[in-house]
Amino acid sequence: MAAERIPTNGPRGRKSPAALGELKRLQEELLAIRTELEDFYNKAACGHHSLDEKGMFLRINDTELGWLGYTREEVVGRKSFGDLITPRCKALFQKQFAIFKERGSIKDLEFEMVRKDGSILPVLLSATAIKSEDGRYLASRSTIIEITKRKQVEQQMLKEQEELERRVAERTAALVSANQRLVEEIDMRKRSSRPSPKANNNCALQPKNGRPPSMRFRTWSLFWITNSK
Repeated sequence: MAAERIPTNGPRGRKSPAALGELKRLQEELLAIRTELEDFYNKAACGHHSLDEKGMFLRINDTELGWLGYTREEVVGRKSFGDLITPRCKALFQKQFAIFKERGSIKDLEFEMVRKDGSILPVLLSATAIKSEDGRYLASRSTIIEITKRKQVEQQMLKEQEELERRVAERTAALVSANQRLVEEIDMRKRSSRPSPKANNNCALQPKNGRPPSMRFRTWSLFWITNSK
């Protein structure tokens, strides 16, 4: 059995009530899907934006706007991504944006964005490019993740590492100094335990049997003269 078709045209080419009802239902479904997607885009946990070929904002979600403190009217069509990053990040963006438009994707680039109040927002950016059929760049699909806490942890770890290195250096210097003092003390004890040359000479001149050499000679001489008589 063939599927029943909903008549689309009534008398004189007018759409039938059934067709109008179906069309209205489809329009409502499309509107609901669009609203859901818009809500998902704007209230995402990360920032989303699109840039044109010059780096100007074409679109930006509520999350990223909230992080930066701007309204959509202040950003879209008025500012470029380069306007919202620190001076030291501008050269990186110019270089990477040219590469991105050619290759079509980038991943996990760190940037320092500048909020409206002048404070710094560290982010991690990834993006893919939307291109025409002939390969011409049209826009970006960019995602940014706030990494303030991660940067704070990294800075704390760096601080602790520097403190550890300082303590190790101090401890090493103390051990070297103590070792040097020990070597000097051992050398001093060795020198003090050796007999001096003067002491050795005095020992050599000490008389045997308690009598000096000259007295022994006189005693021997007297003994020889007496016996020879």
